[in-house]
Amino acid sequence: MNDSTYYDLKAPIRSLILKENLNFALIFPQDTRKEMRFELYFFRVARTYPLERVYVLTDKDGNVIEMNPGDTLDFKYLGEVGLGSGDDIFTMSEERPYRILHFGIGVSPENVRVWKQQPIGYTATAWSRNMPTTAGDPVDYFTGKESPFDEPTKVSETVMWYKGSLSLAFYNGEPVSVAPKLHFVGAGYDTWLLDDKTLADKFVKGVIPCRFITVGGLYEGQYTVPDEWKGKGFSYSISDVKNLIRGGGV
Repeated sequence: MNDSTYYDLKAPIRSLILKENLNFALIFPQDTRKEMRFELYFFRVARTYPLERVYVLTDKDGNVIEMNPGDTLDFKYLGEVGLGSGDDIFTMSEERPYRILHFGIGVSPENVRVWKQQPIGYTATAWSRNMPTTAGDPVDYFTGKESPFDEPTKVSETVMWYKGSLSLAFYNGEPVSVAPKLHFVGAGYDTWLLDDKTLADKFVKGVIPCRFITVGGLYEGQYTVPDEWKGKGFSYSISDVKNLIRGGGV
């Protein structure tokens, strides 16, 4: 993977999927105000397997949701039965604290807008706004044009882990009624958690290749991580991670 792919929001998510034995880090913003700080957890991919699923928006009774032009659907988790109903499709069992899902979200039709909250109750944002925003907000969304149904892109890149949470909201920007569909494409990773600070510092400095994935955009949130991760992440300031801005993908 070259740097241009790593930073290209239009890059197909398939090009960003990691292979076995590669290293990656999840970056959780802790403080994004005066002294920007981040908590990083480092992993090595032990095993990878394909992840692909089509999700049709349905109500709690399993009926396909038809959205009229200009309709919104507020933030809900993606349930097996329907939006906000049944088990969350991303729920992982307690026996898998080191399993991580890594995927993009393709959208159909192309003018449907999607807002993402991760964790639930917070909206990733680059704007000076109170959170969470609501469905229909004029910022912080992507559409099927940015992340097409058949080939989801980096703009929709998402990771999920045990005890993580994700909800989505929708707006129909099409001139006709539509039944929105989502296409999840990516991979699941069984991982080793790497908790050696010396090794972590080498990843951050670019001495050893590591792919860095930001969780939650540019704001700080209250994340829940598995008990097995606690105390094994490392805090870095913006000056510590400045090299990541210039490159350092795998």
